[in-house]
This record gives sequence, structure tokens and C-alpha cells, in this order.
Amino acid sequence: MRAAALRVLGVALLATLACAREARTDGLVAIKAGRVITMSGAPIDGAVVLIQDGKIKQIRPGSAVPEGATVIDAGDSVVMPGLVDANARFGTRGDPNEESDELTPTFHVAGALDRDSAALKRAVQLGVTTLRIAPGTADVIAGTGVIVKSAGAGLSSTIVRDGGDLQIGIQDEPAYGNDIPWYSRPDSFYFRQPTTRMGVVWLLREALFNTKTAIQAGRPLDARLAGIAAAMQGKTPIYVMLRTAVDIETTFTVADEFGLRKLVLVECTEGYKLAGDIARRGVPVILGPCYQYPRTWPEADQGWDVNWNNAGLLVKAGVKIAIASNDPDTPANLLTWAGLAVRAGLPADEALKAVTTSPAEIIGVADRVGSLGPGKDADLLVLSGDPLRPTTMVQKVIVNGRIAFDAPSGASAHG
Repeated sequence: MRAAALRVLGVALLATLACAREARTDGLVAIKAGRVITMSGAPIDGAVVLIQDGKIKQIRPGSAVPEGATVIDAGDSVVMPGLVDANARFGTRGDPNEESDELTPTFHVAGALDRDSAALKRAVQLGVTTLRIAPGTADVIAGTGVIVKSAGAGLSSTIVRDGGDLQIGIQDEPAYGNDIPWYSRPDSFYFRQPTTRMGVVWLLREALFNTKTAIQAGRPLDARLAGIAAAMQGKTPIYVMLRTAVDIETTFTVADEFGLRKLVLVECTEGYKLAGDIARRGVPVILGPCYQYPRTWPEADQGWDVNWNNAGLLVKAGVKIAIASNDPDTPANLLTWAGLAVRAGLPADEALKAVTTSPAEIIGVADRVGSLGPGKDADLLVLSGDPLRPTTMVQKVIVNGRIAFDAPSGASAHG
């Protein structure tokens, strides 16, 4: 009787242990790689990345994997964090600008998000796993961006954060398309301010002044002023679209006048001319698009004085930089752009930071993406070789622990 009871207890105990082991390994994925670049420490040669429930569980040296784990044998390939595009201007349906006004702080580009966009699918194939999709550039105050994953099973797994920033424009675009009333018959809302770059700055200063006055007077703030107030009080970052050195100086003058603190300069073609001033203020820079000569009329008009080592000179001065696409139509091959920056003078380690950890820090999601480590989102790339080598190919892209692109099979998925 006693022996039978002990046997039953032993069987039950073994079953419990088996279930526990099964629970630990259920859904566990092990990626075996020739080298793992974590971006949070030294690269690890010959390592295994363990993924469970969409998160990185462990990175261990060697080739041993837990029993029951699904193994992805990447051979001699390189595994690194998924790329972060800090200023993407694609992935939306329709016009990413609110054309009804030049001051639209309440506009959320998330409302135009197109998860089935061909550009988003292309971004996955290029290794981009996280993007900040920005509003358009046609308004003085353009609204707020949205941070998304490039693939996911639904909106809940795609959107990382909606809003929490404010984009303004100091460049020419807010004045383009606006007509002067005396020039022709004013029969549309495009007969309005601003019509010059001076007018762009004037409208920005007026909006900031009205908000500051309302705060000082203790008046209730409507939705428009509340969005501007949050940025003025340093609660949300201000992304400033600009290209020329004069625009940078203007931005800093306005920032000093109204106490703007959390600035991020975007595009910043002539940033190298004021690298020391930008560094002293601790303002990060999101560079892009990458070009050696002006390609479009805004670039030819405002960003023609190109220095191929803009990134290198900014980093040398102590500026945190990110390399982003900043193109309204197509994603950028960020690894290629990082390699070109290295060729022009940017250190290789800084180039990798500029497409992983630095953009994640600038847009405020470094606790989840940009590097590999326990608890981080399982967003990673499997590459055929060194990330900055021109011949290196993206073999696999994993987003939230799921394969979003597999080059050998040509398969890609948003589910």
C-alpha cells in the first residue's frame, strides 16, 4: 500500500517536473550565430540568442541550446539589433500634412498610418524594425509623430507610442504654395501667411508667445495651446526640420527666447558648420537623407553646401547623431548610408550606433529596442557578414520574436 502510494507520488512528481520543463521551453527560440553584436557590450563570437514571448531571454556564448527549443541555425552569420529609423516619412495613406492651417499641433500622423504600405514592407527587407513616422514638412507646426514596429500582428503590436512629441519647421516648405493676396484673386485658403521664411519664423514666434502669455495669465489652454505648452515646458521633445546654418542659428535664438529645452534637429545638412554650438547645447541631430549633391529643389535651395563628413564632424564635436531616411516616398538602406558615412570619416562604431542605439535613445524607446539584452524586444537581424560591408546581405529580420522577412525563402509577413 505504502509502496504503491510512493510510486504514484513519484510519477506525479516526474509529471510535474516534465510540465515545468515544457512550460519553460514552450515557444523558446534559439538563434545560433557566428557573431552577435549586442551594441551594449563587446561582440560575442559563437553565441546563442534565446527568445521567448517576443522578448530576448538570454544571450549565451557557445552553441548549446535548451531542450525543446526551436533552433534557427545562422551558421557563421552576424546577428545584430534591428535598425531604428528615427525620422521616416513613409508608411502613411494620403497627405501626411494637415493642409487646413499652418499651425496644427493637434495633428496626429498615426491617423494616416498604412500598415499595408509597400514602403513599410520594403523597410522590413532593409532591416528596419522600429520607425518614428513623422508628419509632413508643409506646416510651421506640423503635429506629432508615431513610433511603430515595421511588422506586427495588429495595431496593438505595431504602435509603440502615439504622440509625445511636436514637430516644427524652420525650412522653406511651410511658405511654399501660399499665395500673396494682391498677386491674384484670393479664392482659396492658400492665400495666407507665411509666404516667406521670415513669415515662417514670425508665425512660430507668435504661437509660442501666445502660449507663454496664456500660461503666465493662468488662462485655460485649448487643445492647440496645450500641445505647444507641453513642448515649451520640456515635457515633450521638439523635432525641428531645417537644413542651413542660418536655420540652426534661428532655432537657437527662438529657443533661448522662449526657454525651449528638448530640441532635436532633423536633416541638418549644414550642421557641421555649427557642430561646436550644437554640442555645447546637448542637442541631438537626426541626419538624412544622405546625398552628396542636391537632388531636389528644397535641397538645392537650402541644403546645397554639403559636407560628405557631416556625421563625422558632428560626432567629433560631441553631438549624438542618428542616420534616418527622411524621405517622403521610400525607406533608406540605413546600413549602406552608415557605411558611406564611415568612408567619409565617421568611426565604424559610431556609424552602427547611429542606426541602432542612438536613434532609439533620441526617440525615447531605448529601453525596448536599439540593443540586444535580456528583457529587450526580440528585434534583430541576421546578416551574411559585417554590417558595414557593401556586399553584406540581410538574411532574416525578426520583429517581436517573429520572422518578418526571410531572404532565402523570400517570405515576409506582418502577422
